[in-house]
Amino acid sequence: MEEGEQRKRDQAIAWPQMERRIMFKAMAQRMVGANLANARRRNQGFTLIELIVVILIILILVTILVVVILQFLDKGDDEDAKDRIRAIDEAIMQWQDKNGKGSNVFPGSGKNTQGENGRFSGNARLFEELVTNAEKRFGVALMEDVDALSLNDEGKPVLIDGKTTFLDPWGTPFVYWEWASKSKATADDTKPMETATAAKALPSFARNGGGYDIYSAGKDQIFGTEDDICKDGIYADVYDVKQKPNPFAK
Repeated sequence: MEEGEQRKRDQAIAWPQMERRIMFKAMAQRMVGANLANARRRNQGFTLIELIVVILIILILVTILVVVILQFLDKGDDEDAKDRIRAIDEAIMQWQDKNGKGSNVFPGSGKNTQGENGRFSGNARLFEELVTNAEKRFGVALMEDVDALSLNDEGKPVLIDGKTTFLDPWGTPFVYWEWASKSKATADDTKPMETATAAKALPSFARNGGGYDIYSAGKDQIFGTEDDICKDGIYADVYDVKQKPNPFAK
């Protein structure tokens, strides 16, 4: 009997202790769970902020990269335009040699220099002389890769009065003026540079040494702006436009 009663007394003491332990354990688990949930929420918040920062950094880098690429492409097109002008220059020298002409004689640009098409008529005549007529006379054009110099991005030529022209990288015909025989020029009040009188008054820089001019309208495809390209390079970079204004500027 005494042992049974002692066991009951021990159990009476042990049960409350066990209940307290269970209660404390449950409370601890709830606290730990709450702390873990809070930690997860905090971690999710940090991850979102970090993601936004990373996205912003990527956008900034992409923007910088696009700007650099566009500048590189623009510079490449500018250099391409200069290379095309040099190729035409070299072909003109071959024309002089093959036709027994002196260094001061150049393919004529014709009388018609008026109007938008007239501006490019000299280019059409030059193409005819350096390519079409040369192929008839000598069996070969006076320059390599004629298609690269005369076809636009769509693989088509730009015709002026039904004749093919030399194109700049942006698909606009070059302007070609020959000044060695100025008396052939005709007056045009809207384009004073294209007159015989104005030709005589022009400084040598505007006539590429007094023989002929080759101009590209540049990326904007508008003559008379800062990105025009002449034989010596981008006009605004080569010359002080205040002292030597662009001949196309209005």
